[in-house]
Amino acid sequence: MRILALETSTEFLSLACLEDTKTVSMLHEKAGMKHSEIIVSRISDVLKQAEWDLKDVELIALGIGPGSFTGLRIGASTVKAFALALGTKLAQVPTMDAIGRRGPLGDGLIVPVLDAHKGKVYSCVYERKADVLERKTDYLLCGVAELRTYITRETVFLGNGLDKYGKDIEKWPMARTENSLDWYPRAEDIGKIALEFLPVMTVSPDSLEPMYLYPKECNVLKK
Repeated sequence: MRILALETSTEFLSLACLEDTKTVSMLHEKAGMKHSEIIVSRISDVLKQAEWDLKDVELIALGIGPGSFTGLRIGASTVKAFALALGTKLAQVPTMDAIGRRGPLGDGLIVPVLDAHKGKVYSCVYERKADVLERKTDYLLCGVAELRTYITRETVFLGNGLDKYGKDIEKWPMARTENSLDWYPRAEDIGKIALEFLPVMTVSPDSLEPMYLYPKECNVLKK
């Protein structure tokens, strides 16, 4: 299956073309607040590198957050337009799952911590065992202290929330921080997750919805 994967929830724009699980072409660049200005041209670039036309794409996979409201909105509007115009199958993938895959190898817990502002973080707890990553909690919007209740064994924390809360987390027993890891979600992981869980993650363009964990501020009702 030919997959075009996009991740726009952070300051990076990440795109990838995959033939099943094989990455054919990719782009991962710091875009800041310029996602809307460059996303269409960058998609054209990765398609050209793969020697594909947009009509060759059989599945479009999008990382739906949580993350930057503006970035998520741009990604969602882009893939909806493509899917509606071309009739391409669409999949939505929680961005946190892709970040979890960026954690270190070896058995243990992996906890992404992303700054959600207002004294809160976006987070989720994953367990890696025998190279299999399993989500152990719901996707969380909480104060960082609440995460301590999940620390029952050696746990690695990663993400930009460490800039604010890393020193506090390092004081917890069995917790360590990984500031050096490239934790930013990659589109190739979004595409692989979409393929692995395709029946569950497939959506219509009308039902695709970014994961906004601040529903009142975003005027989005929580389902």
